[in-house]
Amino acid sequence: LTIHGIAPKMTFHTKTKAKRYILSRLDYIFSSYRVSNLLQDFKVLPCYISDHHP
Repeated sequence: LTIHGIAPKMTFHTKTKAKRYILSRLDYIFSSYRVSNLLQDFKVLPCYISDHHP
């Protein structure tokens, strides 16, 4: 994730700020994705148990 060449007038501070923002957004996306996957697993598990243990 390099921002070189796109905006050469950006200062080093702005670059690090942008990079940090992008990383935090990615982290947020991944964590929310993981949470939704966990929720799906929790929804599937009881159905699986009830299907196999009548």
